[in-house]
Amino acid sequence: MRIDPAEIEALFDAIPSVLFFAKDTQGRYTHVNMTMMQRLGMKSRSEVIGKRADEVYPAGMSEAYVEQDARVLGGEVIENVMELQLLANRQPGWCLTCKRPIIEHGKVVG
Repeated sequence: MRIDPAEIEALFDAIPSVLFFAKDTQGRYTHVNMTMMQRLGMKSRSEVIGKRADEVYPAGMSEAYVEQDARVLGGEVIENVMELQLLANRQPGWCLTCKRPIIEHGKVVG
């Protein structure tokens, strides 16, 4: 059973305290929730979808995200790590992050 990506985004849009996203194997965003869009100051998902973290986040923050992407795409699970993230006021603040690979048929696909 496959779930419609719009349903996944709608589910996470309903949890405003959670920043949710998914990426492809090149580290490009494929799904983002409203919380992420608001924190980035974007009005539509299309402003984020298809871009990498270093294209939407400020220098000094994005480097750690790109490094984490490489680890997750290598199959690693990152859990309960404190990292700087943009908050609702678009200022940096500490957040707890969890990142997991998306695996289909034994292969990391995102």
